[in-house]
Amino acid sequence: GIHTVHSSTEGYVSDFKFQPGDKVSKGTELVTITFPGLIDNQRLFLETEVELERAQKDLNRKDELRKSNATSVVAFEEAESRVRLLEARSKGLRKQLELWGINIDRLLLDHDYQNAVRIVAPIGGVIDEIFVHPGQMITPEDPIMNIATLKNLHLDLQVLARHASAIRLGQKVEFTLPGETQTRSAVISKINPQMNPGNETLNFHAHPDQGSVDKLIPGMFVKGQIKLDSTRVSGLPVDAVIRQEGLHYVYGLDNDQVVKHVLQSVERLGDLVVFDSLPYREFVIKGAYYIE
Repeated sequence: GIHTVHSSTEGYVSDFKFQPGDKVSKGTELVTITFPGLIDNQRLFLETEVELERAQKDLNRKDELRKSNATSVVAFEEAESRVRLLEARSKGLRKQLELWGINIDRLLLDHDYQNAVRIVAPIGGVIDEIFVHPGQMITPEDPIMNIATLKNLHLDLQVLARHASAIRLGQKVEFTLPGETQTRSAVISKINPQMNPGNETLNFHAHPDQGSVDKLIPGMFVKGQIKLDSTRVSGLPVDAVIRQEGLHYVYGLDNDQVVKHVLQSVERLGDLVVFDSLPYREFVIKGAYYIE
């Protein structure tokens, strides 16, 4: 799965920590965002806390005076309204600062202002793409980067239309990575119900075994083979097939006449070329290139 990382605030990008292809754990700091309002909001929160403490003491004092009829009800209600107003402001500022990742306890105890918003990885995985650069001004709507989780990593494979009917859920797929000869395993988990228009292929997904994901990287190309039950195919040796202008031809015998015929759904399997069936029973096996 892919998770897109956003900032909780607008600001300027700084301090890149990673690059595409790097693995990160959940909670790892990825990048920081700076903006002038960050310091102002922390200062306003601390000032509000001071005012709230003073207003609460004033309310307590007027509550005691009210009980002894030493102050008016109006004065008490005004003090009470003041406390409620400051409480609402304090809660709003606290939520905003927490959303930005500000350490509230450290701010209250030590007046330790944080000058940047730290963007952390919401999941563990591999950084797939980065969409911003240092110094860029961004908003919460702008994507910062994509992280692909290895937990849900799958293979997106294609098979020719002529073999589509043989694909089944649960079948085993053996695949290799670029530059490797080691065979890895996966299991077909989802089959697209529609063919791809234009190239006559079928998409399907396969989940790799736990021991086969260690070197997988999102976007990597792999070569796979599906283990099928034995089936009959139409095929001829490679020397019997002619390729001209992107098409494949064979010469068949039709009533003792040599007929040139174009092949459909051609695929190379070892030393054979397999294709859709033809109406001939005999073909020119050798020297086909010399017949014109």
